[in-house]
Amino acid sequence: MKVIFAKHGFRVALLGALALSQGVSQAFELPQLADEKPWAASEHPGVVLPSHELTAKLVYQLLLAEIAAQREHFGVAVDTYLELAQSTGDPRVARRASEVAFYAHDLKAAQAAVGIWLESDPMSIEARETLAVLMLSQSKLPDMTEVLTKLLANDKDPVALARDFRNLNIVFLQHPDHEAVFHLAEQLAEPYPNLPESHYLVGSAAFLAQQVDVALAQARAASALRPGWEASTLLEARVLQDQDEAQARTFYREYLVRYPGARDVRMVFARYLVDLKDYQAAREQFNIILQEAPDNPDLTLAVALLTLQLKDYAEA
Repeated sequence: MKVIFAKHGFRVALLGALALSQGVSQAFELPQLADEKPWAASEHPGVVLPSHELTAKLVYQLLLAEIAAQREHFGVAVDTYLELAQSTGDPRVARRASEVAFYAHDLKAAQAAVGIWLESDPMSIEARETLAVLMLSQSKLPDMTEVLTKLLANDKDPVALARDFRNLNIVFLQHPDHEAVFHLAEQLAEPYPNLPESHYLVGSAAFLAQQVDVALAQARAASALRPGWEASTLLEARVLQDQDEAQARTFYREYLVRYPGARDVRMVFARYLVDLKDYQAAREQFNIILQEAPDNPDLTLAVALLTLQLKDYAEA
């Protein structure tokens, strides 16, 4: 039987099959790890809410704000809720203020409300998610330096700080204003020179802003602080792919010799080899991954497609 693929049909079929594979990095402009998810957690239970005397003025303002919102008098609703959030320092009020401001398309007020929310509840996951939505809702990056600087400074341990940097990276990668994102990333990372995630944030932003020398230097700085880290390795590899194919191949191979269990890096390398139409080398890498996940039908299909392309019908 003669197997025929259209000009780009084979690569489309193979990469399409791989896109279905669970738990494996997908195609991306910049590399990220398969398990990275932005602020995917419920609200923490430890927040201490302020206690307020329920005065007539407070009741009146709450009723005024809510009734105004329900009747779509958003100017009154936003101003009143924002004033209440500032005066009470209550994260519940600040949250409602941000909701009403978003609905009213008052992004400046929404940013102020989220800032109060994070000040009153520094560990709030929902406030972080709202902040991410606020950044991504505008084509021009708003001035987030102050609120993000406070967010990072309020992290009480290195684990939380690293997590916030990783999640900021996911948000920053989606924003179209790459130059502004790069400068913001530099400002946010400056106080944390010993944190790998801070260098990774700057490196990723630099790559998208076409500052490739900075991206390469930052990726290497992150790897120096955390040897073997797949995220920084993938960033460095992505830069090298655009600069020198031979150097990129060597980099991937040398890394995988030192860290043979790095599944994300091996998968990205295999996909890169498919892009280069080096199907023999790609099959070798996929076979190594398949040995670790022999029951994965998508990887099995990928190896079978490569084998057919190589006309090794017996093996297929």
